[in-house]
Amino acid sequence: MHPPSHSSLSLHRMAGDLADDGYCLSIWRGRCRRDQRLDVDLSRSAAVFALSLAGATKLGGIIADDEKILGAEQALMLNGAARPVWLASGGHRLLILEVTQEAIKIMGGGMPLRTEVEGLLEAADGQMLGPFEVGQDVLSLAQQLTQPPSHLVSLPVWYRAKVMELAALSFYCLGEQKMGNEGNGSMDRERSARELVQRATFLLERDLENPPGLEILAEELGCNAFQLSRFFSAEVGCSMPQYLRRKRMERAAALLHSTRLGVSEVSLAVGYTSFSAFTRAFVREHGETPTGFRHKTG
Repeated sequence: MHPPSHSSLSLHRMAGDLADDGYCLSIWRGRCRRDQRLDVDLSRSAAVFALSLAGATKLGGIIADDEKILGAEQALMLNGAARPVWLASGGHRLLILEVTQEAIKIMGGGMPLRTEVEGLLEAADGQMLGPFEVGQDVLSLAQQLTQPPSHLVSLPVWYRAKVMELAALSFYCLGEQKMGNEGNGSMDRERSARELVQRATFLLERDLENPPGLEILAEELGCNAFQLSRFFSAEVGCSMPQYLRRKRMERAAALLHSTRLGVSEVSLAVGYTSFSAFTRAFVREHGETPTGFRHKTG
């Protein structure tokens, strides 16, 4: 895969190799100045799970009237046949997981595939399933995969475990509702508050460079700001600004450890326009300066 011209898109090969591991995880991240076509080379022997965390993606059909639009927080599956893929103008985070059919059987541990997924895998090349909405569990897991821990020695093992979890949710639990209709009012309220906070954390982490403010976030979630702030502190154990700072510093640490970006570039990438404010926040969270951290971990 190659990034298109006239954009700041970049392709990150996160983990795995189809030939050796049975899976490959990658993500397109960045911004398009206009609609751009990607040079996507998907394996014909793999099932493909594509999830848009931000931005709109269009997949051209094998026939003219078979196009699919993948919106933000939507996913689809296809059986690996080559298709033209466009990203609409704007910001994007498109996660793509390719898994061989042999690996799917192993990851499932004997669990039966969902009927629609089994049909997709047995169908002729070029078939697609979706787009469909995904649950908060899948969104949260995808978020973790795009922002791996920076200090984990066994990172390949961590990736494989997360990929297996994502595959299980996608290939075996696709479309199932985890919430029942029974329960008392107190439990329902607690569950609603928990889901509201999970949704809030996803939206905050989706764009650490420019996260929504409390009022905008509350409006998007359909609640008032005071209610959201109270629920958030109760569920997470800290205020929203504290949580946001911690996540930004975790992301900054990962960038310092795994990329050659300058410290000022890392600062901007996590939403700090003031270098001194970024340094203070980093020292507060990690106990040393960004430069010291890079020398220590590099």
